[in-house]
Amino acid sequence: MTKIKINQLERSVKKLCYVADAESEVLATES
Repeated sequence: MTKIKINQLERSVKKLCYVADAESEVLATES
């Protein structure tokens, strides 16, 4: 049960990091 929750958390964190990277790249190309 806890392993599943940890996996979901890790996936969410990776998704957030990916989105943040993409957004910073867009900001860098715009400026």
